[in-house]
Amino acid sequence: VRHLPVTFRCLCFDMFGHGRSDTQPIDEISWRPVAVALLAALTAVKLKPQDISVLAGHSMGGWVCTVAAALSPVPFPALLLIDPVIQPVERYGPPLTPEAQDAAKLVRQMTERRKDAFESPSDMFERFKGRPPYASWHPQVLRDYCNYGLSAPSSAGCPWRLLCRPAVEAAMYPAGSRQEADASYELSVLAQRQQPV
Repeated sequence: VRHLPVTFRCLCFDMFGHGRSDTQPIDEISWRPVAVALLAALTAVKLKPQDISVLAGHSMGGWVCTVAAALSPVPFPALLLIDPVIQPVERYGPPLTPEAQDAAKLVRQMTERRKDAFESPSDMFERFKGRPPYASWHPQVLRDYCNYGLSAPSSAGCPWRLLCRPAVEAAMYPAGSRQEADASYELSVLAQRQQPV
């Protein structure tokens, strides 16, 4: 963002349970309402798709941008999808195979155990810089991730905490494997529109 001309206005929307949105633990949630909420947020700030140079999203955010773009009656000029969670159609369930259920359970457990407290953003940076996938990131991108992905301590002696709490993130994962998360229809809509991605 810092390399864009100063005339560009960048807006970042925190998804449910992410960033500075409500971070209370939530039950497994459908991702589709998040795509609808993104379009509603754009409407609330009086932005039309054609007013946006690029709609960008990472991971689940990439999926959300894909579905939102397909739902929008007016095309967005461009999408930037960074490692979007869009799987081959056969990976969506039900029924999930026992192997897929075990894999989903393992990912959820690993996410719930994720370290979420750090001495500082610099501490987080030092811990992450040598680990995949962060080791492949530009150092300034990782610094920004650490600087803006933590909440400051509420009082002296308290740690910096991830804004997206591990329990909340883990609750989001199962919805990404449900049948309703299959974005193949939305991808076909975008292909018909010849949506730049």
